[in-house]
Amino acid sequence: MELYVFSISHYSERARWALELSGRPFQLRVLTPGLHLVTMRRLRAKRTYVPLLVGGDLKIQGSDRILDWLVSEGGLEQLDAPLPERERARALEAQLDADVGHALRRLLYAPLLQHERRLVHDMWTRDAPAWHGAALWLMWPVVSRQVRAMYDCTPAGIARATDDFDRCWQQLEDRLADRPYLLGDRFTRTDLSAAALLAPLVHPREHPFRWPNPLPASVQPLYDRYAGRPLWRWVERVYADHRTSGLTDNPPRRGSA
Repeated sequence: MELYVFSISHYSERARWALELSGRPFQLRVLTPGLHLVTMRRLRAKRTYVPLLVGGDLKIQGSDRILDWLVSEGGLEQLDAPLPERERARALEAQLDADVGHALRRLLYAPLLQHERRLVHDMWTRDAPAWHGAALWLMWPVVSRQVRAMYDCTPAGIARATDDFDRCWQQLEDRLADRPYLLGDRFTRTDLSAAALLAPLVHPREHPFRWPNPLPASVQPLYDRYAGRPLWRWVERVYADHRTSGLTDNPPRRGSA
């Protein structure tokens, strides 16, 4: 099997983490935003986003669908929520996608795309095919404009994302106040989803992507707002307890395009 990803994507991280926990062998194929469209067309993917899992007759697109498949028949049945909690768990994961995954992506990319061209370029092309660096630099005005529009990096969009993210953060902290995990006493797919989607903010040590240090000044206020809070420490603990296995078993391969 091959897993096509963006190195920096928290949705790619959710799929990669789940695959590594399942123990199923796979090759990691790293692509670059914008330039990945060539590969998506070659693979005849229904949509243009990653992650995309391909193997034989298998073709699954989207981290939520990959996780569904792994839990149902791919070796991660133990990560499913208890039966009485499954409907609530799926609703919580949908909220995480919208109010954490999408919102945090907008809150980070809005300042980074405006002020940190070189940094974003380097993060997008890390471990990707060698020629992607020069190609993306030439295409940057078009690609960055499209990404800003797609993620709604407007003042109104940023305001909505701030409200959604802050509200969801507080709800998660409230939920974790009397339990070690989001659904109770054991680690489930919902915890994996929450930790993976929050990782671009928290930067846990066990995450396979290395973020810049020091942080760019344009995103420092966002980090300062949440750093050290209970949910932040929870993400660090979940990564420390559950993300250590498999990190060296599937090293990045340069994606083909």
